[in-house]
Amino acid sequence: MSDLVKGNIRMDDENLQKELLLWMSSDDYNVFKNLQTGEEIYALSCKRGNKVYATRKTQQKNQILDALDGKEFDHIMKGFPNRRWTRLLMITVSFD
Repeated sequence: MSDLVKGNIRMDDENLQKELLLWMSSDDYNVFKNLQTGEEIYALSCKRGNKVYATRKTQQKNQILDALDGKEFDHIMKGFPNRRWTRLLMITVSFD
């Protein structure tokens, strides 16, 4: 990422996708050390595509579903059976 920001590589670099896939497939760990006992605990780093990321996103999804459960967010417009009033829109934005 820092090479992209510095201009050392560009988004159309042929090795960029390969590097991203290698990074995604590697297991990187954070090390937490108890300074009093010297004990070290290793935790898998959260990054898009791994188990930790998927678990966090699933928890976020479940929180949203729980918050929306049983609530009515839209209703039919009087006189327009194919149109609806809504109070909530969820939009997913992606880019290529």
